[in-house]
Amino acid sequence: MDLDVEREWVHLTAIDYIYEGEVIKGTSIPYGRGMLVQDGCVFEGWFNQCTRLIFGRKYSKEDGGIIYEGAFDQDEQYTSGTEIAVKKGQIFAGTFVDEALEGYGLLKKIGGNTYIGNFQNQKLHGYGVLNYGVNNQNCYKGMFHQGQMQGYGRSWQDGTYYEGQLKEDMCHGFGTVLTETNDLYIGSFKNSCCHGFNILKSKNKYYHAFFYKSKLYYTVPFQNFERYQQKCLRLAVCSYTFYWRIMRFMFVFNFKK
Repeated sequence: MDLDVEREWVHLTAIDYIYEGEVIKGTSIPYGRGMLVQDGCVFEGWFNQCTRLIFGRKYSKEDGGIIYEGAFDQDEQYTSGTEIAVKKGQIFAGTFVDEALEGYGLLKKIGGNTYIGNFQNQKLHGYGVLNYGVNNQNCYKGMFHQGQMQGYGRSWQDGTYYEGQLKEDMCHGFGTVLTETNDLYIGSFKNSCCHGFNILKSKNKYYHAFFYKSKLYYTVPFQNFERYQQKCLRLAVCSYTFYWRIMRFMFVFNFKK
């Protein structure tokens, strides 16, 4: 946009729109600051030729009312800015593709959850941080897939800490739970239930434990938990997988030299 172009302020009224603002001098072509009312929407900001808004605000009645402020592309689609959806009660600041949330951004529901992270086609997708619950006191940091917690993540909920694998918003796979009473659970989960052979710490004592759908069937206390940890470490270090990773690292390191 060339700001050296001669402009003048006019008021234009047509069948399908009303425009008030700057135009190229001697013409009716919007060029510069102005306001356009068209198709039930109000556009306010900087215009290029042919009533095309390049940066500014858009007020729309659709979906109960939407206010957007930011940049527009050649087709007047959102690219990067802030959108306030009045009826949905949410505010989004970030990037858009075809007016859909895409890329990195912040989504805040008025009086509700707050999410900072990645989006794909209007859904939480990729790594992000979600604060939820009363006064947003609960928190989840990790991976999302098509709007659901899925992959690896960490969560703090009502005094309980979880770190591990998730699937469809549920603890599923290997994980660790630490409770407010300092009880510890390390092992497998299935649909947010402790499931299978695992390690349990309760009242500062460690146990072999077997769970089925979060129901504890039996426990066997460890005679020496520190020795058990050392044995697990030796097995990991002496494994072929660990050996070949070390050899590969040494080869790459020497090759770079």
